[in-house]
Amino acid sequence: MKIIANTEDTGNSILKISGDLVASNVDQLVDAVNCLESGGGKRIFLDMAGVSFMDSSGLRTCMQLQNNLRKSGGELICFNIGSKVRKVFSVTEADRKILLINNTFRQEDVNGKASGRKNHFYLTLVPIFEEVDLARRTADEICREYYIGMGVESSIQDFILAITEAMNNIVEHSRANNVRVELTAHPDKIVYIIKNDGIKFDPTEDVSMPDLNGDNLPEGGFGRAIVNELMDEVKYDFIDDKNVLTLIKTIN
Repeated sequence: MKIIANTEDTGNSILKISGDLVASNVDQLVDAVNCLESGGGKRIFLDMAGVSFMDSSGLRTCMQLQNNLRKSGGELICFNIGSKVRKVFSVTEADRKILLINNTFRQEDVNGKASGRKNHFYLTLVPIFEEVDLARRTADEICREYYIGMGVESSIQDFILAITEAMNNIVEHSRANNVRVELTAHPDKIVYIIKNDGIKFDPTEDVSMPDLNGDNLPEGGFGRAIVNELMDEVKYDFIDDKNVLTLIKTIN
């Protein structure tokens, strides 16, 4: 088994695991998590995309690590879980005790399509910047394919920048466990909906572009100001204990 550790500016720590997670090597995972925790890591994400097989020892280790982190005010989240590994969690009903997020499932809806081009997708993401990159690239691909030859390159660029800033803010500030994004491309507009279960926060409140004069740059405000500047509509709701941000870009 191989483990690669990475800590983002937000303080979130990601462990990418590849190989089998079994009785003979679970101590490697324990050591890696303990090392991150001793360094101040409280939110640890296990990227299990590379885990081809996991036995009950691997499962028990994940559960114990989660329990230990929770006692100290932390959290362990598993994501990118393949079907074979997910089976172990579901059979033992451990999936009711530990947070699992699978960002590999996506749906592309071709209803209302133009010339066979896909116009819709949704992704369920964990709140780390690497996942923002995945959502951004997917949105960019869908838009460029759907609006090909229409001369709306500038509008697409504005849209991609705005949704990236919105997602970055959620990753950095919301303390969410998962984020769901949904894009629908229409002939005259692009609609992007971001839902998260983090701290209740309305990003549509008045915000101005920060003053860049002087030596001390402000800590925040750029992202929200960029979103409000580039989007034609920005709407916020709090529904079923989730923040729902709807971003609409008109295509001219």
